[in-house]
Amino acid sequence: MSSQALISAAPGHGTDLSAAAVRQATTHVALPVFLLLSLFGGLNPGLARTVSALFAVEIHASPGELGLLGSCQSIGFAAMALPAGVLARRFGPVRMFLLGSVVAALVYVAMGFVSTPLWLIVGMTVTGFAMPLRFGAMNLASMRRLEIDGPARAGWYRASHQVAMFLIGPTLAVALVPAFGYQHSWWLVAASFLPAIALAPRILSSGAPSPAAREPAPPGRLGLRHALGLLAAVPALRRLSAAELLNSGTVIGFSAFIIAIAMRVYHFTPAVAAALLSLQAGVYVGVLFLLGWIPGRLGRARQLVVTALLVSVALVLLAGAGGVPGLWFGTALLGLGAGLVQVDHLQRSARLSRRHDAGGVAGVMALSSSSGGLVTGLIGGALGEMAGMQALFIALIPMTLGLAWWQWHARSAVSDE
Repeated sequence: MSSQALISAAPGHGTDLSAAAVRQATTHVALPVFLLLSLFGGLNPGLARTVSALFAVEIHASPGELGLLGSCQSIGFAAMALPAGVLARRFGPVRMFLLGSVVAALVYVAMGFVSTPLWLIVGMTVTGFAMPLRFGAMNLASMRRLEIDGPARAGWYRASHQVAMFLIGPTLAVALVPAFGYQHSWWLVAASFLPAIALAPRILSSGAPSPAAREPAPPGRLGLRHALGLLAAVPALRRLSAAELLNSGTVIGFSAFIIAIAMRVYHFTPAVAAALLSLQAGVYVGVLFLLGWIPGRLGRARQLVVTALLVSVALVLLAGAGGVPGLWFGTALLGLGAGLVQVDHLQRSARLSRRHDAGGVAGVMALSSSSGGLVTGLIGGALGEMAGMQALFIALIPMTLGLAWWQWHARSAVSDE
């Protein structure tokens, strides 16, 4: 239901655009302007996913349907991660950004007429195929900005996106739904695309490459075969990809189920339930903005131990230990642990991009982040039907510890990361 996708996917979701083209464009764009586009880019999914989560509870969606709703956008993100980059290279980032924005906005207009979980899932799935067209240039551009702004600001682009997605978006959504109802709220979600549509041509075309530079790359160069070949050839990228899949999946799984858990299990009001999303995101974003120096200070081994413990304790609390206070404390701990992990991933991916093909690294990370949301959404839906929605958090604990153990034993290869 959320991504860092979006990012992380969210949350985040990178695509394979020409690194040279992005480098040329972003060096002409001031950081605040670049972050403004990222902020508006996160506002749309933040509004949409909160409105959809509240609407799903309103129409009595089952745990399985909630799991599908949480993972359905990831299907499109995973399928389009690499093709979107090829399209952006062929037709230019501005055209693809605008196309994705317009298609998604039109779908959200149509969502105003939806009244069943099935059509809610269908609509969100379609937007999952449109949104990657927007994220391609932006995510590779964020990698380029690391060379301009330095590693301490590695999380700023992701943080600005997350501020809008998980703080501003949910807060606005909770205010919009009671005031305007679900139909008009969906139409306001569609209208929220207008600022990004207005900003993108200036930002993404600044210093744009010539038409010749946008010609298709040789067959396979920017496609799945190239990304998988790079993944097979670089052990450090495999470890990073697995870690990104789990971290993204954990955050997306939390976002997919926490509102329903809060309202159905703990009987929270919609506004208080959405505040859990805001708390997790507030801590997460604070880490990205302010604590980018911590992974380097801790060192690789201690970073793995600290983050694995933070996330595991958070998952225990979210699974029901500690009742309502545990739910709030676990939410904050998850934001802290996942944020530290994300800073580490951004810095490692930037280092790998300098050693290997930047577009290939971005494509692999996009697939990993997207797949994480898909996997945890499906697992959470299945477990929710059998053992309750909080069972997902229990299932993620051994995965978190097992991944940390694997990476800890491979830490001698840190020079490759």
